[in-house]
Amino acid sequence: DYYNVAEFYLYDFKDDGTDSNNNEHNFGIITNGGTPKKAYNAIKEMNSRISGATYMGTLVPKTHRSSFPAVEDIHIYNVDGTPVALAWYADNDDTTKTRTYNFGKSVDVYDLYGNKVQSASSVELKDEPVYIYGLSKAEMYKAAKDMAADYASSAVTAAAALTGSAA
Repeated sequence: DYYNVAEFYLYDFKDDGTDSNNNEHNFGIITNGGTPKKAYNAIKEMNSRISGATYMGTLVPKTHRSSFPAVEDIHIYNVDGTPVALAWYADNDDTTKTRTYNFGKSVDVYDLYGNKVQSASSVELKDEPVYIYGLSKAEMYKAAKDMAADYASSAVTAAAALTGSAA
């Protein structure tokens, strides 16, 4: 995917103990007694929505992000021919900040746990990711094309730096 993450690992599947004051007892995605926590449900939802999908790119290519930071994290996946976006807005200095992105048409938005939260053309992005359905295949393929162009540009720049020539 965009961040070149091939896989991820859980530190603990199950809490090591029951002492809420002991951090080492609370890293699991299920409790010591086996009850699923929110993280378990979010990972389960992610696996059901994008497991096996092909990462296609971002809705707006890297080269346009500095002028349009609201869409910095709208990542598109091809799930059996259907575009699915995973989107959020993050500001490390202020996690209460949000950005609104207008998709230009009505899209369906689902939270991390699979609950439909809205159908609208303008979506407020927060620090908690949402799944977005309703994008066109053309948008998905444009994301892939833009990502390929970004990688090609980066490769030319890197090659120029290695050889000492201008890109």
